[in-house]
Amino acid sequence: LLGDHGIQVPTMVLLSLITVNGTDTEFTYLTIVKTVLGGVVGVAVNAVVLAEQAAMGDRDAAERMFQNVLRDTWSEAWLLTQAPDFIDARAKQLSLLPPAFFAGSATLLRLLETLDLRDDLPRITARTVVIGGEEDRIFPPEHSRAIAQAIPDAGLTIVPGVGHGLLFERPDAVIGVLR
Repeated sequence: LLGDHGIQVPTMVLLSLITVNGTDTEFTYLTIVKTVLGGVVGVAVNAVVLAEQAAMGDRDAAERMFQNVLRDTWSEAWLLTQAPDFIDARAKQLSLLPPAFFAGSATLLRLLETLDLRDDLPRITARTVVIGGEEDRIFPPEHSRAIAQAIPDAGLTIVPGVGHGLLFERPDAVIGVLR
């Protein structure tokens, strides 16, 4: 699906699922199509600018970029279970990534602003389940519903009470759906 854009879908999510849950379940194919509706809904408008500044070595911009993104990643309920400085500490750690990471982030964020794969969805023939978080501010549930409706015979699961970081918040629910 992403061939026209010159990128490949990473398998990091799949590896995260397996690592987090200690399972040896094998998935033969995993495609992430949450960006198909075009645009990144909840990500801060200035994320691209901050990523570009971080690519030039500006660590403060890197930290601000992650603070913006991380606040939209997890549900408020999950964040309340974390240390009070969770976002700031995580952003400080992530800001230490090399400038090349931020150059790639800027490229990806610019791509996500215009990526629209809606016309491709009806051509998906693989067994598909769309999983989203009820409190996802980056890709809200209405996007998950639209994707599932456009893919023939797709399943849909909206996990209650979680945000975009549902793999961290409720890995058990995600694995349960995929089994």
